[in-house]
Amino acid sequence: MFGLSVETLAAIKDCLRQYPEIIWAKIYGSRARGNHERGSDIDLAFSSPADCSADLREALDNLPTPYLFDVTHYESLKHKGLKAHIDRVGVVFYERGSHAAALKSGRQTKKPGC
Repeated sequence: MFGLSVETLAAIKDCLRQYPEIIWAKIYGSRARGNHERGSDIDLAFSSPADCSADLREALDNLPTPYLFDVTHYESLKHKGLKAHIDRVGVVFYERGSHAAALKSGRQTKKPGC
């Protein structure tokens, strides 16, 4: 999926689960379109009440993956063309509902509020 290994996908989802305020995350760009190259970055847009993109980007960059991340807070986007692209091409990769399982399993999460 998206040209990424199962391990990489799981690591990204685990990272997103650490932010209970994130409602959803979408992969967009070349990886969503299926025309990515081997070293293409991972374009990730997310929705949350507050913009925690700096913290999230740092957490994703610290994952043991060879990829760079382009992290975008959807609600903060002013570029209408990019927002339309995310709406059209973006694939929902994570939804907060999947976070409930992590809470039940006792995983630690960050405090709400980016």
